[in-house]
Amino acid sequence: MPGRTKAIAILLIHLLALPMLLSASFNWLEAAGEEPADTPAGVWADPHVGLVVDTTASMGPELNAIAAAWQAQSQSRPLPGTYHLVPFKDEAAYLGNTSNPVTFYNWLNALEASGGDACPDNALAALVEMARNLPPSLTPPSELLLATDAAPIGKRTAYAYLANRLLDRGVQVHTLSNGWCPDAQVNENALVFLTLASGGEFLLTNGPNYLTDTLIVLNKIAATDRLGMFEGTVTPGNPVEFELEVDRSMTTLGVEDDDYPTY
Repeated sequence: MPGRTKAIAILLIHLLALPMLLSASFNWLEAAGEEPADTPAGVWADPHVGLVVDTTASMGPELNAIAAAWQAQSQSRPLPGTYHLVPFKDEAAYLGNTSNPVTFYNWLNALEASGGDACPDNALAALVEMARNLPPSLTPPSELLLATDAAPIGKRTAYAYLANRLLDRGVQVHTLSNGWCPDAQVNENALVFLTLASGGEFLLTNGPNYLTDTLIVLNKIAATDRLGMFEGTVTPGNPVEFELEVDRSMTTLGVEDDDYPTY
């Protein structure tokens, strides 16, 4: 009997502790869902934003436009998270990262266009250098802006290798292109392929539109991520289920319908 009494007592203690454990678990889940949206871990979007920028002599006006676009974006709709910068000419160098948009603007504003008369340039190596300094996990995702006025050095195999590496690390590349090299090993479609394969957008731009196009890309990076698009009809008593993969970095899940407002 004493042994049985001890076993019952232990069981009661465990049963009494169970609501506390469950309560703690649910409190943790609730706290995760309510994590502040101004912290990188609390944002389902793109906590890691990288700019990969051609700084050769011909890119002077474009560098000014990129810095101005970043300043305007930061004042109207700041991109949350950590910002990374890789300028490149014939070589690429990772300059570092910061979570302060003003500091990042100062870095962009300090870039100087000089040298690098040879065409093509080393944009692919610059993208590899940036990806090497981004988190290896697919979540949180990363988005890059590649700005160049020349063709990247590399054959089709180099583009395919880089596309595969970006996909493995969950990195999307948006490209602003305003030039190509006549003696490049591949035509511009290779860079278009790389951009679209990563899930990004390719913009063929020019001087007068460069500021506007840069703002378009920055707004694209700041936009809410779309998890999926589904087609179907829902009627009373006939629900339709769609599976979505989510994680604790998400704070809000919205639904848009053609006939009804966003939920």
